[in-house]
Amino acid sequence: MFLASCVTIPGNYLETDQWHSKSSLYKEKSFSHQERAVLSLEADTLIKSIELQKRQKRYLKANAVNQLFAGFGKQLDIDRQYNSILQKSSGENDSIKAVETYAAAQLLCSASIYENTYQKNRVVRRTLNRGESGNRIPKRALQRSRAYLYSISVRKKISGQNKKYYSPVTDSILRTLPKTNWLKEITCRVFQKNDRINMAGYNFLFAAINTLGNSAGLVHGTSQQKLNAEKLLPFLQPYDIILSKSPSHLTDKLIPGYFGHAAIWLGPGIMNKLLTGEEKRKDRLKFGINKKSVVEAIRSGVKTSSLEEFADGEDFLILRLKDISELQKEAIIDNSRKQLRKDYDFIYDFESPETISCTELIYLAYDFIDWQVRYYGSEYYISPDDLPLTAFKNGDLKFPVFIKNETVYENPSKLFMQRLLGVSDEMAGK
Repeated sequence: MFLASCVTIPGNYLETDQWHSKSSLYKEKSFSHQERAVLSLEADTLIKSIELQKRQKRYLKANAVNQLFAGFGKQLDIDRQYNSILQKSSGENDSIKAVETYAAAQLLCSASIYENTYQKNRVVRRTLNRGESGNRIPKRALQRSRAYLYSISVRKKISGQNKKYYSPVTDSILRTLPKTNWLKEITCRVFQKNDRINMAGYNFLFAAINTLGNSAGLVHGTSQQKLNAEKLLPFLQPYDIILSKSPSHLTDKLIPGYFGHAAIWLGPGIMNKLLTGEEKRKDRLKFGINKKSVVEAIRSGVKTSSLEEFADGEDFLILRLKDISELQKEAIIDNSRKQLRKDYDFIYDFESPETISCTELIYLAYDFIDWQVRYYGSEYYISPDDLPLTAFKNGDLKFPVFIKNETVYENPSKLFMQRLLGVSDEMAGK
């Protein structure tokens, strides 16, 4: 059968994985079957929580989004070890050995786990199928795992080889798999629960808005970036959030609210934890406002910038946590690292982190904060203004400095900020 021949044992859902164990981005780690079971249980619990939130028409909190992708990424890391065994084989499908048969069965086991967790929730399934580089999730990994799970040829091959190299574990896996037939296989590979149509529509929308967004970004004036950076530098502390307003930029006018951009200030010392060896070498001789110190998402994607590169605006606000624990600092660094080099999200879908906007970067990096989120049309989104608005209701956040037209306002009051942002007493939590 043609469709059956499209999926082979070595040609499983991770065969073309760009984060294969030979890649410098991936290092094999040992794991236990108990760890695999824990990850499966955590995924099941998280999916049920997400389903409840969606039934109640609520958006996903940042920590839930991070947990979803981190958990699936860890499960795929386990699968990669079985996949590496298959990729080291001779490639002759009729001569796989005992260890390869066992590895292929374990991948079927994983695919079955995904069928009972991620695949059942449409929103989760479609989001994960877009892929995500921060947790090494290839595009359409779930889609391919389903095709692998229901492939008749794969089942026959593993079953036949297990008779030759009998393993009670492999036998147990085969007995607990969901039943398949040619109709089920065709349905999984061709129709895919309308996911193929959804992906095509999503890609078309992204391409269209990406073109418009990049075109608008070309229209902008100039600003005194060096002077702005020099004014900001003395007031900044590691893990600060910086917001900017750039009236001369067309994109700033298209974003609702006062502020148009947001970024994370880590400072040169902490930034070294995110830079690659080559980046550190290039940055070593730079100083002050020219050293890499900021993480931001701009039209070209998520990148590290110097303060001078960031300070392309006229008004600036520093948003700071009053107290920050070491665990929270580690979370900000780790979450920021996972977003680096992703494309910019012109759709502003913060529940789907394969692409990232400036506010999504903050949302996911500081995932321990319950950020203000707006509902507009039929979707939720988070604007730059929602970051300081969160401080009105969250006593852990404060405004140490606001700079407008080179005038510095230290510790502006909430009333001052409320009037600046033009929000009502209700929105300010009064």
